[in-house]
Amino acid sequence: MADETNRDSGRSKRQALRFTAVEHPVSYKTEFEDGEGVIDNVSSGGCAVRELSVPLNISEKVLIILKLKGDEDTYEIGARVLRVESGYAALQFTDIDDHKSGQL
Repeated sequence: MADETNRDSGRSKRQALRFTAVEHPVSYKTEFEDGEGVIDNVSSGGCAVRELSVPLNISEKVLIILKLKGDEDTYEIGARVLRVESGYAALQFTDIDDHKSGQL
């Protein structure tokens, strides 16, 4: 997904560095269904998920269940859907502590 830029200044609106995640599976829960996808990129502020097994809607609240490689722990992160386009969903983390954020 392309970086969002401020048209007036040409600067990115992003507040966190973004990293590409190669084929990293993720599970998520909506209010009524559980789904799976693949993280395309991730930052401390959010992520982009593709190959969604359950479609997501803009502004929908989801719970991301993430297991990092080489880590025994499973991370549950609250998120909100910002955009849905071309098989991707852009999610903004809404409930993430500093420890989890730093590990991402």
